Amino acid sequence: MTASRRDPHAPRRRGAAAERLAEAHLVAAGWFPLARNHSCREGEVDLVVARAGTVAFVEVRERRRGAAVDPLRSVTRAKQRRIVRAAMDWVARTSRDGQGRTEGLRFDVVAVTPAGRGRPPEVLHVEGAFDASAADRGD
Repeated sequence: MTASRRDPHAPRRRGAAAERLAEAHLVAAGWFPLARNHSCREGEVDLVVARAGTVAFVEVRERRRGAAVDPLRSVTRAKQRRIVRAAMDWVARTSRDGQGRTEGLRFDVVAVTPAGRGRPPEVLHVEGAFDASAADRGD
């Protein structure tokens, strides 16, 4: 297929498929989904899940096998800041008093490597991959 005939929607579909795999993995591990693709002007968070008093804001990264950039390292400080801002927006919008609590919040990354050549997809859940204070430090 030539470059001019490539499907422009393919990356979005691959990302959505990776998010579905990540969510299924988290649900199987006992997490309860609260939101998907929460976005605001400041950023977006792919998944919001809860388990045992912890709310995790999850960034899902999909990478092909052998990719030059590790999916976990691809979550830059700038991206972390956008995720934290979107997470705080979600907390404020979903809290009863509009202020929101910040204890029991965590930022995770789920790296998804799609199935290929007879291999099943791989899902790696990194709990506490970064924290809000680290995201606020300079790049």
